[in-house]
Amino acid sequence: MTDISIIAIDLAKSVFQICIVSGQNKVLKQLRLSREKFRHCYSAERL
Repeated sequence: MTDISIIAIDLAKSVFQICIVSGQNKVLKQLRLSREKFRHCYSAERL
């Protein structure tokens, strides 16, 4: 299991930029999602 320290979300008009950073300050994942894909991937039912 990976130690996630920070999840940053940049909210824009049409897309969300997401950056997931480890406890060692290394970028684990960067995503660019449309509003619809973001809503689907990170809805309350999935958390």
